[in-house]
Amino acid sequence: LYLDGSINFMNNNLFFKKYLNEQDRLIIFQHPTRQCIYSEAEQCIKFKKEKKTKIMKLVKLLKKYEYPSNNGLVATGIIYRNHNDLKTQNFMNLWSYFVLKYSHRDQLSFNFIAWVLKFNFTLISLNIFKNEFCNVKLHSNAKFLYKIREFINSLTNLFLKKI
Repeated sequence: LYLDGSINFMNNNLFFKKYLNEQDRLIIFQHPTRQCIYSEAEQCIKFKKEKKTKIMKLVKLLKKYEYPSNNGLVATGIIYRNHNDLKTQNFMNLWSYFVLKYSHRDQLSFNFIAWVLKFNFTLISLNIFKNEFCNVKLHSNAKFLYKIREFINSLTNLFLKKI
């Protein structure tokens, strides 16, 4: 189970009973406001969540592969995955590569990678920010977070140069 640091997970037992079963490879929340990677990319550029050049490089790749618009979008703050499943391992490896190479905004590549690999996952249609299982603590210092993001980007660039 992956939980973003801003998420306070409550009612764990109820959540697991309601949504998890052994057949699921990966369970994730749908994005609360959008259903399209392209519109999410526009919002990320508009609000300077990532460098425009990095996002546009990913968008160009998606268009090259004719990835359809409005093909779903996830919220990646809570992810349950079966680490022992080979298809899940392959999916996670490719997704991690895309996050490092194209954009740290991981929701911009999740659905594309799933589409390319024909990877089935379970989508929870609750609002990740407002439900009976979790609440979100918004980060209080945006400037500090921006510096952390820049630091992570520079480390990522160093890592990719060594590959």
